[in-house]
Amino acid sequence: MKRLKKLFTNRLIIAIIALSTISLVATASIMGTWTMGFNYDTCSQCGHCIEIGSDFLEWGPTGYPQVKENAVVDEEIGKQIVDECPSQSVILVYLP
Repeated sequence: MKRLKKLFTNRLIIAIIALSTISLVATASIMGTWTMGFNYDTCSQCGHCIEIGSDFLEWGPTGYPQVKENAVVDEEIGKQIVDECPSQSVILVYLP
């Protein structure tokens, strides 16, 4: 009986930790901000990211995309850009 009780307690603790982690991920965009990073070694300069995220992305002086100064990156649009980048050169970064 003690072994069964200990097993149940351990699984309950794991479940609580898992739920807490999900909660932290869900609220991250409310508590912090998002930005984007670009791998210029693999970027094809196609401009697809700038077409989608024109509110917060622009062409930089080196001919590569960059986040506009003082711009707020929209999390959902940022995820779309990451998913649709043909060269997979974009990452979405959370800043606490």
